[in-house]
Amino acid sequence: ARAAARPAARAAALLALVLLAAATRAQLPVWSSDVALWTRACAGSPLSYFARVRLSAAQSAAGDAAAAQTSLEEARALHRDVFTRAAAAARARGDLDAARAYEADARGGLQFAP
Repeated sequence: ARAAARPAARAAALLALVLLAAATRAQLPVWSSDVALWTRACAGSPLSYFARVRLSAAQSAAGDAAAAQTSLEEARALHRDVFTRAAAAARARGDLDAARAYEADARGGLQFAP
């Protein structure tokens, strides 16, 4: 019985290896450039203002100033939205100090280090 199980185990291992290789190959385009990577990050996390900021930086480095500006504007809007929602949630649970802090963050906008 053990001898019969060995070819089956080898076949299963080979199949797993082939499937993993195919999955890796499918992901290679995501790693082809910083723009591709951060575009994928934005698609996977559409509410991430951080991913949009990084996409903007990658687009700028690639020489696409118009796309970089658009991504940065989207990041600013997402930032406001996230903190506005956090303020509403804090207010709903009665945490007025947290609500005020979140509202201040929403008003302050994204801050970029020089």
